[in-house]
Amino acid sequence: MKWLLVICLVVAMLVPTMAWAEEAGNEYVVTFYLAAENDGGWNSKQLKDIESLKQWGDVTDIPSGFIVELTGLPYDRLVVHLVPNCGDDMARIKPTMRMGLEAHNPDMVFGTWFNSYQAVQELAAEYPNVIFSHCSSYPLLKSADFDNVATYFEMHCVSDKIVGAVAKAAGYKNAGFVGTHHSLPEPLRALNAFALGFEGPVTAVWTDEWLDIPAERMAADTLIAMEEFDVIRQLPDTPTVSIAACENGITALGYGLSTLSVAPCTLISNEWGWAKYYQATVLAGINGTWVPHDWFEPDSALVWHPEASDELKAVAAAMDPADTWAGPISGHGWDMDGNEYKVYVPKGKTLTKMDILTMYWLVYNVQTGKRPQTPKEYMPTRFIVD
Repeated sequence: MKWLLVICLVVAMLVPTMAWAEEAGNEYVVTFYLAAENDGGWNSKQLKDIESLKQWGDVTDIPSGFIVELTGLPYDRLVVHLVPNCGDDMARIKPTMRMGLEAHNPDMVFGTWFNSYQAVQELAAEYPNVIFSHCSSYPLLKSADFDNVATYFEMHCVSDKIVGAVAKAAGYKNAGFVGTHHSLPEPLRALNAFALGFEGPVTAVWTDEWLDIPAERMAADTLIAMEEFDVIRQLPDTPTVSIAACENGITALGYGLSTLSVAPCTLISNEWGWAKYYQATVLAGINGTWVPHDWFEPDSALVWHPEASDELKAVAAAMDPADTWAGPISGHGWDMDGNEYKVYVPKGKTLTKMDILTMYWLVYNVQTGKRPQTPKEYMPTRFIVD
């Protein structure tokens, strides 16, 4: 019944725009699908950056999104439809996306969270005249396999390392870390980059969900109960972990979107940056210059506590993004049989984008009870040592 109710709500949201679309003229139509709405993190930042498209002209709100009047472009208007609260159930995401495709007849579609990759993969083949973009799934989904698919992901690990270095410079000695999925490269590279910047011990606990407020609170409470940590790093989508840290007198390090408004003890947050990508991609579609691609570039912003010192800001400013994964780096991982292997990136060497996107191992100063296991095809063979 719950699944049926959600589908009915989506249909109700789509119907008014179907009637409007019959009267529309020369328009370029884009549909964005989101896992949630107003979560105070990932999805809230996605919505904020999608709305940067409004700066292109006069805006009219419609029941499912907004229309932007365009000037000097091949289309008279941009129509943006938003389909939020699609959730993380892959069995539900695909029919929800299909309904949006049939209702809106879009020229371009965005799946803005990891669990939508399977729906994008399957629907892109069914709708070859629609451009699909998917966030965070590469290399499970690759543009090379399609003529109408792009993947994109912000290289957050650059700012993750900066946040770790700032925490170290602020004098913190022992960091707790609440992660999402312990077996996926995205959270692992976020943890590893933070730990490389922090240099001291980092203890990670996991929710194994992207967005689960009770699980996030439980994980934060687990760290707090240990009474060992003077700073706690948030990774999940909502600010729950940072709020819990502040409530217990522990400095928080926010993630995805600034947590200062709800967790005032936050020293620094790194915010995702999607606006430039959305603007460039939609504009390429409008101009007919879009081509399949896999985008992975740094574009995060740092949001500081108002009393953060100039010295701490200087630490962040002095860090070179190109050095984020430069050796020497020591770590270890486990293969699919549970056998441990050691990793060493020597001085003068650095990880490639593919190394970062397929990371299944942990750096030396991370402690965690859950061990990621590396699929054979992603073993970092040139960096494995005896």
